[in-house]
Amino acid sequence: MGLLARCQNAHLGRFENFWSSEATSVVRLVEANDIVEDLVDAFEEWPGLTTFDAYLRLLQIALGPDLRQITLGPDLGISGISACALMPHHEYNGGVHLMTLLLSMLLVLLGAGQPAAGTLPAGRALYVQPLGNCASKTQGVDEVVAALRAFYPIDVRVLPCQELPKAAYYPPRKRYRAERLLVYLNQRMPKDGWRVLGLTEVDISTTKDNFPDWGVMGLGELPGTATVISSFRCRRKARNQAHAIERLAKVAVHEIGHTLGLPHCPTQGCLMEDAMGKVTTTDHERDFCPACRALAQRHGFTIAGKPAATWLQAP
Repeated sequence: MGLLARCQNAHLGRFENFWSSEATSVVRLVEANDIVEDLVDAFEEWPGLTTFDAYLRLLQIALGPDLRQITLGPDLGISGISACALMPHHEYNGGVHLMTLLLSMLLVLLGAGQPAAGTLPAGRALYVQPLGNCASKTQGVDEVVAALRAFYPIDVRVLPCQELPKAAYYPPRKRYRAERLLVYLNQRMPKDGWRVLGLTEVDISTTKDNFPDWGVMGLGELPGTATVISSFRCRRKARNQAHAIERLAKVAVHEIGHTLGLPHCPTQGCLMEDAMGKVTTTDHERDFCPACRALAQRHGFTIAGKPAATWLQAP
């Protein structure tokens, strides 16, 4: 079969090995920036189609007989695209820029109808799901909701309290695994939900680097729809209850930032700064830095320009 394919390629003047005997390479792209920043330096370096005719054929398949003019903006808004590289890469000496444009157009078409990481569809809401002892004043539901509304101009709703799922409990350390709580939260998110944030006062943990069970203040999908935060570690060395709740509110804003596709930030004082295992890091965090705001904007979401967070109002 492989020899027949090579003969067919030679007869038709194809140099892309459409029916190569080599295994298909299937790669999932989370967003457009991953192509440039994480995987390859340029579209033409992506293993796959390398001739103008091949790109054009794919565009014709995507568009059908009615080829229409497409205008590309500065942000392609690609999200959740599955790209299949059908053949190994072969060097091509010309037409690189044109092929890059055509592939970009194809990716836009394939990604049509799929919102970007931070895009907020109309009528959707950010849900806060209290877990465990919801009568406790240390849980800080009201303060967390106020902080989320201050930074994210979206509808924030509170769900009825639920018991912590037994499946998430980790007996060796007598605490709950955060990644299992994320699964639970995603399963329970209402149909009109855009994001869901679990809120509890028990200790939570996850696997981090060489630590199989690392205690955390929160954990969020990057990007994704679910996050969970805990007031347990926020109470450590806190001046009072109000101080602990303020820390928790900052953690809530931080973790929702992760779901928007924002990674940890090296800028001191930015709300996306990595805690590095220290709860006191939150005490000097104030607002999103310009770089994180710009990244959120590129992902389709605008963070409030002048957030009315309580810690920003203090003298």
